[in-house]
Amino acid sequence: MIGETPPEVGASVLDIVVGRLAEYREPVAGLWRLRSYLGADQWEARPEDVRRAEEVHAPGGAATPTAGQECEECDAWWWAEQHALDEGELSEAVDCRVYLGRHQNTAHGTASCTT
Repeated sequence: MIGETPPEVGASVLDIVVGRLAEYREPVAGLWRLRSYLGADQWEARPEDVRRAEEVHAPGGAATPTAGQECEECDAWWWAEQHALDEGELSEAVDCRVYLGRHQNTAHGTASCTT
């Protein structure tokens, strides 16, 4: 958990309430403004509900499925799956894996996943 000290602007964080990977933007009235990597939408989150991306458990030290691709949407689905696994939400984790596969098939021409 990050705690009360905000990360650097632009740092990758995970909002555990909504399960979305985001970029930290700025503090706003006791909350933190985050921006989605998947689009231009922004929202505020409580600091205690934000984790640094590297603090999210990756089973077996697995690398993100986009090593070398730098695809923000792939990364966002992968991190959401890892968070769901951490929380024991297996159905949600499977959904994330399915959406990741669909995205990879559509955007990258492959549904393979390295995790």
